[in-house]
Amino acid sequence: MKSLAILFFYLLSIFLVLGNEISAKPVISVSNLSISPNLLSISVLPYGSASIEFTLVNSRYEENPIIGGQLMLEFQDDVYEFNFNNYVSNNGSDITVQLCIPAGSIIQLCGLYPGQSSSRCDLILQVFKQDGTVGTFDSQYFEKNFPGPTQSLTLVQNTQAPSLFSLKVLTNGLTNLLSVEFGIDYYGAGIMDISLLIKNASGDYANYGIGISNKPSTNGFYYYEVLLDVNTLGNTFYFYYLTIVDSESNTLTLLQDQIESYFHIGNFTLQSNFQTPTQLFQIVNYSPTTIPNTVTNTLVQIELTLNAPCTVITNSIYFDCYFLNNATSYPSNIYGYCSVPPYININEIVLNIFAFNNNVQQMDYILLTYAGLNSNLLPSIVNYDYSVNSIDQYKFMFIELNLTIASNVNYFETIFILPLIGALDFSMQSLISGNATYGTYNFIWGYDSATYSLANGSVELLLDNFNYGYNSTALPSLPTTQRVVVNDMSVVIEFQKTTVDLVGNDYDIVPFLITTTSISNDQFIDSSNLYVYWGGNTGGTLEGPSIIPFSSSNLFSSHGVEVYQTYFTMGRSSIDLLRPGSFLIGLQYTSNGHFYQIPLTKQCFNLNTPSVVGTTLTGFDIYPSQVVQTSLTSTVYFNITFKGSQVNALNISYYTTQSYQTYIPQQSTPCLGESFYNPVSQITNFECAWLIPSQPSQIYNLFFEIYINGQWVTYYNGMLLEDGFPSYLKVVGSDSTTTLLSPVLNSFNTSYDLVGNSITLNYNITNPTPYDILNVTFLVINTDYPTNSISYPTTQLAGELVLGVNYMSGFSYYFQNIAIGIRVFYSGGAWFDFPYQILQELDPNHQDLPVSEMQVDYSAPRLVDFGIEGTQTTFSTTGGAISVEFYFDITDDISGFFEAAGTFSSLSFTDTSGSNSLIQDFTLTYNDLQSGNSRNGRYSKSFVIPQYTQGVFEVNLATLTDYATNSRQYSVQNCKILSSGQNNFTVVSQTDDPNPPTFGNAYVSNDQLYISFSSGLVSSVYVQGIDGTVFPATQTSSQLYQTSNQPFIPSFSGVVGQYPFSICYVSQALQSRCVSWLDLWSNNFPYYFTTQ
Repeated sequence: MKSLAILFFYLLSIFLVLGNEISAKPVISVSNLSISPNLLSISVLPYGSASIEFTLVNSRYEENPIIGGQLMLEFQDDVYEFNFNNYVSNNGSDITVQLCIPAGSIIQLCGLYPGQSSSRCDLILQVFKQDGTVGTFDSQYFEKNFPGPTQSLTLVQNTQAPSLFSLKVLTNGLTNLLSVEFGIDYYGAGIMDISLLIKNASGDYANYGIGISNKPSTNGFYYYEVLLDVNTLGNTFYFYYLTIVDSESNTLTLLQDQIESYFHIGNFTLQSNFQTPTQLFQIVNYSPTTIPNTVTNTLVQIELTLNAPCTVITNSIYFDCYFLNNATSYPSNIYGYCSVPPYININEIVLNIFAFNNNVQQMDYILLTYAGLNSNLLPSIVNYDYSVNSIDQYKFMFIELNLTIASNVNYFETIFILPLIGALDFSMQSLISGNATYGTYNFIWGYDSATYSLANGSVELLLDNFNYGYNSTALPSLPTTQRVVVNDMSVVIEFQKTTVDLVGNDYDIVPFLITTTSISNDQFIDSSNLYVYWGGNTGGTLEGPSIIPFSSSNLFSSHGVEVYQTYFTMGRSSIDLLRPGSFLIGLQYTSNGHFYQIPLTKQCFNLNTPSVVGTTLTGFDIYPSQVVQTSLTSTVYFNITFKGSQVNALNISYYTTQSYQTYIPQQSTPCLGESFYNPVSQITNFECAWLIPSQPSQIYNLFFEIYINGQWVTYYNGMLLEDGFPSYLKVVGSDSTTTLLSPVLNSFNTSYDLVGNSITLNYNITNPTPYDILNVTFLVINTDYPTNSISYPTTQLAGELVLGVNYMSGFSYYFQNIAIGIRVFYSGGAWFDFPYQILQELDPNHQDLPVSEMQVDYSAPRLVDFGIEGTQTTFSTTGGAISVEFYFDITDDISGFFEAAGTFSSLSFTDTSGSNSLIQDFTLTYNDLQSGNSRNGRYSKSFVIPQYTQGVFEVNLATLTDYATNSRQYSVQNCKILSSGQNNFTVVSQTDDPNPPTFGNAYVSNDQLYISFSSGLVSSVYVQGIDGTVFPATQTSSQLYQTSNQPFIPSFSGVVGQYPFSICYVSQALQSRCVSWLDLWSNNFPYYFTTQ
């Protein structure tokens, strides 16, 4: 026992030495710690940042080098990772690391609590070595070895609560709209929350304003506006208490007596100019109340009594209901029709029914009960068939599975395939035969054998029935030998700008070059997404593209090195989520089944945001009058003028005085008219027209939503009152409740064409209402799965509409039983339905639409085989150009093959001069057919290889599409599996290219970008934009090419900013090279277009 105790203490001492790196001769130590600044405020905007620099000393760097690490602050929740992108210097034994910590990114704030002015951050450093060991340096280590004031980080914050210097109650004396204006001074980063409790004269709660906008309007004040229910609560109200909380959680609280004493606001009154509104509807009856336990849908009919014109809807996520709202007088009864599906693990459904018009909104509900549960009849797998028999270390591929499932339900909301990483989400759209009770599904997903195995039931199938019940079982196994990859990829980030400037730009682009290096081909796999994320102000995800290897984002690929160009953007429309100041950039990516998240930069980026404060309303007139009669006036005109920053857009918004419930029924409509801006006077003028249809009398309490510097800002009703402008529009209209408010369907019939696979609709609708019809939408409804429908809108009230089934977007096999419904949309947001159950009775054909008998093309074409014609796989280009011909065998079941997209690429070049791998797109069409037909044919494509070309080249298809627009994807691995011959070939030449091109110059003249070469010959030149868009350049002389300096860029249309590009060229021997935008910038060449 004594010897065991000695051994235990010996091992414990070794653990302590290695774990904390504090032995007499440590393997790793820290020297030269500096933090600047050492005081960091979280209460100052724009947010600042602290730069931390330290040196790691590794005495055994040759046998076990450092590969990275992470710095943690208090509670270890704030983690700042580092790798060689953060190295300032590295000579092997000594590595100097630089990290940036933005004030806005610190989650736990180093133990800095509300009311506490400062707190020192405890630092914990972990260093990762190549053999997997970790060296840890805790806060005691830093306090002992670096006691100086500049070698510690302290957070400071404001501790003074906000103050309220002004509080006003603003009303127009005519309506029940309350507007409250707050004048607030704060001493930190901003206001986080304003809450106001309002009571009536009897002490009842009238309104609790939580989460009042914490952003000031253009005049610097804060506002809260609400319609109070004076009919129920009375006309007299008072403020019970008010709280204002700043971003540091300092709180100002004012009670009723303080509000009255400081601001002389006691009781205040509101008016109402309307009577208590009539209840819109009552539920008369619905049947059946119990849903039988069947595998088919049950039709539930609902009878309502309408007391006034209104629109009636339901909001079930399980099925759709359609009401035939054909009342011509009130009260009147109408009927609704609901096709309710069965379930296995649910007892009842609450179906909410809503009715609304300009005056009132009302809600009621019915309860549907299920007769019994069949939980013993869970879904089961009957049969399966994979697209391959086994997987032998396959790279990324699209794997296909046909799975036959038996169940006792007629619909699955979601079908999950759950591998070890992530979840693959499918739906009933995957059904290819049968139905949900007994049907076959076709699942296709991207798979790489390095990520997980499909053998031995390691993947789970989960069938989710509206989240009320699901069955999970092991997915049928597929023999799998996983691909083993050595994860040795390194990632280097290069960039040129560190400031995102939104003061003078609608948005800003930050471009990157990303270079990956791997000896073991550990690169981003074809299914990888490369995202840019940011830590700091919000921790949100920035806008940016996905990076897929061998796509247009790839600039260079050769000998284990890949270079990609990418970017992220910030726009003014995102400012609601952002605060100005410092933030960090990081990188998330997947490589061969492993997920990584690494820092991008050793310094912080900075965000500059514009201000909206300072723009004022200087003019507002209403014509012909602030009071209009609908019998005399159909259009009201507004003349609105602002001074300050340009107002780019204007919405005229309003609160209606008619409110059945205590909520804000605010609506908005864009300004229809013209706007003008004078940059000298800073005047923006709007001329707007507002349509006033026939409607009941009411008052519109107006306010504006204005778009300034990329942000929507509210110009409140209270601001109009305070500035002396019109704050309301009074409409005197018809208060009759007998106005006809529904369209009339005079005729409707359907027919079908089994040869042309089309449905023809003939219809005639008239509109006796005073409202304008915006459109008539025909709904192709899946009656088996009633939450699924396809919409076809038209502005024609009568005529003929032909629906081609093969070309319906979203139409798939599981639309086996369909019906046509009609929804008529009116101006003002109302709509009226003609349920398909009613239309089936009206239609002489009773909507007999035999989809199962139609020749509908649900399946995409398939690649059966392809390869090189003949047996030759090595070709010589010494004597001249050659042509290599490929064959492609393609089948399609009904509509026929239309087009295929593929790539012709170089796997490697014989030389090692740094030539980039070449990737060229090609298209295969029916014109390339050599034998057979579009349903089963052989196609041919020839690829011309120029003289002096050397290397290995490969041909692959990426997508196949048929005439019905069905599409199927293929990866390089899929093509290798399908090719019975060779899909690659070798090209040799005894002579190198005698005229390799050399990039010389780039310049702009007369809105043209000119590109010249100092020597050699090129076959093509193009400009590759940061988003992958390619702009070909045309040859103007032997070594000079040109392209527009102001091209149209679809993905950035309508946005002004800098759009970086790279210049690429291909030699006559098919060797490709690119000069990146970073190299162009470094050498003072043009490197960006200005987008319009």
